Amino acid sequence: RIWMDLLDLAAGGMASLRIDAKNVNAEAIMGSRYAKLVDFLGDTHEIITFPSDWRRPLAEAADRLAAEIMARLGAAERNKQPISVLAHSMGGLVTRTMIAKHPDVWSRMGAHAESRLIMLGTPNGGSYSIPVMLTARDPLVRKLALLDLGHKHGELLEIIARFTGALQMLPVQTRWDFFDPAFWAKLADDDHPAKDGAKPWALPTSKDLEEARAARKLLDD
Repeated sequence: RIWMDLLDLAAGGMASLRIDAKNVNAEAIMGSRYAKLVDFLGDTHEIITFPSDWRRPLAEAADRLAAEIMARLGAAERNKQPISVLAHSMGGLVTRTMIAKHPDVWSRMGAHAESRLIMLGTPNGGSYSIPVMLTARDPLVRKLALLDLGHKHGELLEIIARFTGALQMLPVQTRWDFFDPAFWAKLADDDHPAKDGAKPWALPTSKDLEEARAARKLLDD
């Protein structure tokens, strides 16, 4: 386990979470954050937890979520029971992506009047925490850099800048186009004028930004 295991992170574990790393799975939701809520709701409901890999594209988690719900829809329909989704933060975007990609699943869920999608703190308009992180201003990443004995701050940012799922949470409805590679190049130059072509932090790739824009359009549509 790497996230969030302090010893593994200190040993340079973030390198094992590169976007192209193989055999990386979201093992479980974080008990320190959600255990009390799961236990409380478990007194009155059947609870199915759904961990997702926040590094990966929203669509991947959305497909898995659709499959999880489909596996239970038949029994729910026979027993006339609703299926609801309680989604925290990025989980709301995963569920909305599932609705867009799998409208048949959403339609069958919605056939029961008591089915719900409840979003808690979901960044439906994107989150400024993402550009703050990518531009080396996020206190959590700074702490990770202090903890990590194998990587400097800039090296961690190079890993994080390729996290497609994070890029798909970039802000929208702003005067800036966070999905435009030219914007990031100008932002880096304004932040710290380049010397010998060097940049002060890792820029997202054009391909990743294009994929993030498409994911955002799916949500907006």
